[in-house]
Amino acid sequence: MLTTLTAARADLPLAPRLTAPPIPITFTLGTRDVRAIGLTHARRPPLAVKPAQLGTATDPALHCPLGNGTDAAAWRALQALTAHLKVGIPETGRHT
Repeated sequence: MLTTLTAARADLPLAPRLTAPPIPITFTLGTRDVRAIGLTHARRPPLAVKPAQLGTATDPALHCPLGNGTDAAAWRALQALTAHLKVGIPETGRHT
């Protein structure tokens, strides 16, 4: 699950206008995907802040902070995270 933040006007009855794209804030990897990728690999992404474990110890999910919604560098962090997670998927044949 990806959480993003979009700047918008508070007055919704006004006509729509073009706004900047949303900026990622967090990415949460569900229990099924953590199991498929492997907890050891999934919990060591190339990010400055390590993911928080959610759920039970036997069936965890991982919540990865990417930024505060104001810095577009969060897109690069999301790209690095998804590339890291794809390497751990067994179907790719590159499981670590």
